[in-house]
Amino acid sequence: MEHTVYVTPLWISAIAFLFLALYGVGHAGQNRAAAPFSVFMFTAALWTALYALGIVSVGLGEKLFWMRLRLPLLTFLPLPWFLMTVRFLNRPELLSRRRIWWFLLVPALDILFCADPRLFALLVRNNFHLVTDSSGGALLYHSGPWFWFRITYFYGILLWSLSLLLRNLQDVPSRFRGNAVLVLAGAFLAIVTDALFNLGIRLVPGINLTPPLLALTGILVALSLHRYRPFELAPVAREAVMEIMNDPVFVLDEAHRLAFVNRAAENRVGLPRSTLLGAVARDLPPPWNAILGSGNGKPLRSEFPLGELKDRQWFHLVSSPLADEQGQEMGTLVVLHDITELHRARDTAEALTSAAMALASPKTDLTTLLDTIREQVSRLLDARSLVLSIYNDVTKTWEPQYVSAPGTPELSVSHPLEDGITGHVIATKEALLFRNRGEIDAFLERTGRHTSVSDRPESHMHVPLLFGDRVLGTMRVRSAEPGAYDEHDLHIFRTLASQVAMALENVRLFGEMEQLAVTDPLTGIDNRRHFFTQGEREFTRTLRYERTLSALMFDLDHFKRVNDRFGHRAGDEVLRAVAGIFRRELRTIDLLGRYGGEEFAALLPETPLDAALIAAERLRTAVEHSEIILSGEELLAVTVSVGVAERQEKDTLDTLLDRADQAMYKAKRLGRNRVEAER
Repeated sequence: MEHTVYVTPLWISAIAFLFLALYGVGHAGQNRAAAPFSVFMFTAALWTALYALGIVSVGLGEKLFWMRLRLPLLTFLPLPWFLMTVRFLNRPELLSRRRIWWFLLVPALDILFCADPRLFALLVRNNFHLVTDSSGGALLYHSGPWFWFRITYFYGILLWSLSLLLRNLQDVPSRFRGNAVLVLAGAFLAIVTDALFNLGIRLVPGINLTPPLLALTGILVALSLHRYRPFELAPVAREAVMEIMNDPVFVLDEAHRLAFVNRAAENRVGLPRSTLLGAVARDLPPPWNAILGSGNGKPLRSEFPLGELKDRQWFHLVSSPLADEQGQEMGTLVVLHDITELHRARDTAEALTSAAMALASPKTDLTTLLDTIREQVSRLLDARSLVLSIYNDVTKTWEPQYVSAPGTPELSVSHPLEDGITGHVIATKEALLFRNRGEIDAFLERTGRHTSVSDRPESHMHVPLLFGDRVLGTMRVRSAEPGAYDEHDLHIFRTLASQVAMALENVRLFGEMEQLAVTDPLTGIDNRRHFFTQGEREFTRTLRYERTLSALMFDLDHFKRVNDRFGHRAGDEVLRAVAGIFRRELRTIDLLGRYGGEEFAALLPETPLDAALIAAERLRTAVEHSEIILSGEELLAVTVSVGVAERQEKDTLDTLLDRADQAMYKAKRLGRNRVEAER
């Protein structure tokens, strides 16, 4: 063998490639692209060394020997290069099992062609001749058909890989972009030079400049190792991503010491990073000692609160064990995700559902409903006081029905629609939120309204109670703390108001139905069934306490003539008018009901017979002296016959009313329009 100056760069390149291969082996656990990078560099080092040995060898047979060893390596080089590219770009879908077998097929055929002299002619034709010059002996030959196929395969895969890297060059951080451009440019220049050589275009006669250019690429990569640390790109990128995350991230080693914390974690714990790094989790101040020590090397997901009740935040904790490629445990990754809004929305939804169920349960009276409303508002909101006002659409006034704290409007005091913030909410059907006293004063000045509340609250919410398009009233809550309410609270209050409005309407409808069940629809007084129910209760009371009780029976005189002459509608008006007279003339403790047809009955507690006769005469006279105006504006005078009876020892309610009924028929027999008693 003869050494030439030209071979020196090849040996330098081979050594550089070998150094890079060893470097890749040492960093294989840090980057998935390091292993194929090492294989590529080992193959390039071996190919370059064999190329150098071919140049320094003297005889034709010796050069062919090194050539046969070198050629299969060239077709194997694209495989680790492509694998390195795929792993670097994280594109595993490009590397299927079938594609790897196709990649290995060409180097395998290359080995077969180089091993068999008969097949070697398909690769390199047998018209070799040796040219000797100052650079050493160059072996000149003519390429066979398989040579051009393998060259196409070689360039195709390398150029495909380079195109993938070029398309992703813009995603490379600027810190590494200069190095990446130099390495890609060197590799591309080596490919172009080798292609020109194989096409017969030689920059130096008889010499292939590919190895020196690959050596230059290797030197560029070697120089960049120390300056740019390409295999530390992934860790740097991971650290950069963790730093910009809003979620606190903690990494603990096997001894439960903090090995990494991002900026969000540092801010959340409230201690400088220099203090946290290296600290044992159980030595941290509470609650972090319990939070970071809860994983114990096992996957864990949990939720926990931080902070006081008013400023409490909720976090979702994910603790995952970290392991190397061999499955050995390295530590624990803990990530906290702020779920305060989600938790708040979930709690609100549950509370509103509970409130809806409580308000939807049957309520028979307004007092019970108001107590339920107060309880539900107190559960959902910070309310120093609650005021519920009812709107009267007929009189156009509003009236507070429930007040939970002093310094608020008095109950049962009507206000015109033009009065106060309540009137504005009713008129506009809009909810109002005031975060401080200044906003309230500005609103009053802007709208020209006034309020009777002497002490302005610091925070105030006011919502209408809407049932469909109708305004039933308003609800308002107050707090002495500025900023006590926000838009989320207003949303809760409005949702609750819709449920309250429905409950109020249900109570109203229930009251109407209950009233219809006990009231005569024509006259508005108790119907027969309710009169007997109330009468039995009063009769039992008089027996127990041995008190007096008198019964009155009324019958309109000649009522059939009214129906025959004026019609049944006029007869209904007469019945309503007479029932109104009885209601006005009787006491509030007296019971009055429609007995049937034109007959009425009354029970007078604590009333002996003589006093009952006086009351009956007063009623008879009131009816006689009244003039009933019919719909045709015609005046009509009617009279009534009245029978009176006082409870006796053996009486029941039925016998007492029967005796009063007999007295009433006696009054009719004696000429009508008179009062008679059954003694």
